[in-house]
Amino acid sequence: MIKTVWNQIQGRYLHLIIVVILTLSTMSVYHQLRNNDFVSYDDYKYVTENPNIARGFTVDGVKWAFKTTYFSNWHPVTWLSHMLDIQLYGMHPRGHHVTSVIIHMLNTLLLYLFLSRTTAKVWQSAFVASLFALHPLAVESVAWVSERKNLLVTFFWLTAMTAYVSYVRSPNAAKYLAVLTLFALGIMSKPMIVTFPFTLLLLDYWPLGRLSSVENGIYKFKIDRSRLTALIIEKIPFFVLTIASSVITVFVQRKGGAMVSIKSLSIASRMLNVIISYAGYIRKMLWPTDLAAFYPYLKDHSIWEIIISVLVLLIVTIFALWRIRHNPYILMGWCWFLGTLVPVIQIVQVGVAPMADRYTYVPIIGLFIIIAWGIADLSGKWRSLRTVFTASSVVVLMTFTMYTWRQTEYWRDSFALYEHAIHVTKYNYVAHNNYGQALMKAGLVDEAITHFAEGLKVMPFSEEINYNMWLALSRKGKSAEAQQYLLKSAALWFGGDKATLYKQIAIDLLNQKNYKESIDYFLRSALINNKDADLFRDLGFALSALKRYDQALASLDKSISLDATKWQPYYNKGLVLKELSQYGEAEAQFTKALTLNPNSELVSTALDNLRKERHGKAQVR
Repeated sequence: MIKTVWNQIQGRYLHLIIVVILTLSTMSVYHQLRNNDFVSYDDYKYVTENPNIARGFTVDGVKWAFKTTYFSNWHPVTWLSHMLDIQLYGMHPRGHHVTSVIIHMLNTLLLYLFLSRTTAKVWQSAFVASLFALHPLAVESVAWVSERKNLLVTFFWLTAMTAYVSYVRSPNAAKYLAVLTLFALGIMSKPMIVTFPFTLLLLDYWPLGRLSSVENGIYKFKIDRSRLTALIIEKIPFFVLTIASSVITVFVQRKGGAMVSIKSLSIASRMLNVIISYAGYIRKMLWPTDLAAFYPYLKDHSIWEIIISVLVLLIVTIFALWRIRHNPYILMGWCWFLGTLVPVIQIVQVGVAPMADRYTYVPIIGLFIIIAWGIADLSGKWRSLRTVFTASSVVVLMTFTMYTWRQTEYWRDSFALYEHAIHVTKYNYVAHNNYGQALMKAGLVDEAITHFAEGLKVMPFSEEINYNMWLALSRKGKSAEAQQYLLKSAALWFGGDKATLYKQIAIDLLNQKNYKESIDYFLRSALINNKDADLFRDLGFALSALKRYDQALASLDKSISLDATKWQPYYNKGLVLKELSQYGEAEAQFTKALTLNPNSELVSTALDNLRKERHGKAQVR
């Protein structure tokens, strides 16, 4: 009786029950994200300090989204998603995080529905979807607002795959166009989807079986050239979009300075990193500890680490080929994992991170498929161990859930994120730098200096960290000590322009009322570029502060000769002439300044005071 009822439930409501469980478990494990803040790691560029996003949906904003290559990316759909969040929630982070969790939940359901529909294996499909939903490696994509693009591209990827299945089973032009359109939307979310045409060929192999047939439970995989050619031709429009997207991405990222040159990182180093990273992602999938927002390049890898990484990749590849007839899902899942990681495996190095948790969001699905279908096959062979396999699967999911819950806590704010990254990694100069910036923003300058110093121990020539150290020391009034760091950051902030660098140092010293040293740096800058009107204006001010009035007047006259449209040099010249008791000429300069800036209370007050002082002295006489 009980078995009959259970069979009826399976027939009618099993899919619904699984969907409900997947939804509730996903929403529950990420429930605490609603209290998380934005983090300083790119969120300010994507959302909080991006004026084009901050206005929400506007006509100009939509145009900007499709035209811009801001932050070395072209992904208009991602920008539109952030605009929609601003329109709905404003700058409150809760709404942005809720949207991300919802998209992750939808991706989980799409993955389950796709697999169950194409394989008719409900429990394996549910297990893959559960691993995808609850694995700690997904936290970075879900908890980091700036990684909305990763969630969106996966949504369109899985939706396009589902539409492709519909096309394969009942081909027509409308369904084909739907798949192509979804692929295009994915490209406009994040270009990592460029491997999509290759994944369609993998799906043709398994589970769709368009390259093979099944006889007596054995996969008859035989390459029929005409059939394979037809399937490749079928994908040509997708390959065209892939090529176009790849060209645009390389152009945009090279233009934005995101690509690392061969001179900075050799081909040999990159290939070694490919091997280490592939094996590292497998390790993190099986044992997801010490996850961080940024992983630095390690200077040296032990020979054993390299040997083990190579052996792991070779053994799995050989095993997948050996089992191609009996367990086709192994080769499919392995090729999925290897192939979809290619755009982010850093052969073409973009950014300074050798690997990242977010890169596994789609590729790890291939490994989950191997695990889920492998457990099912082993359970079929060793029925006495079926309970053990089931119990182990439940324990694994519960363990991953706890780790994911804990990992989301590290994303609650910038301080927790970088502190955790420093704790679980070595030589993490990016985490030290970002932590220092967050501390600076909170007014904890001494603590920030400590972290900048740690970052410089690893990367002493980092322009950004040197600049931040200069800024921190300057705020502490240690200008002499700070200058060496500004000099080291010139290439980043001033493009190697020493004139601008010296001028910046001079302005900093001027603001600290260190007039003598500021004059020295103004003169250094003027020797390189004597066409800067603002420089001579500020030099004149510094000279007048030391009562070197003749030199100050000469400098201010030079500023006016270079640009007569600015009011400040006339105002400063008026102040100098007043000190020299040349009241008539001073009044003429103040009047000229007021003509150029009629709403200036500063100039009006100075002119009124001059006239009163002049009138008072005339009465005394």
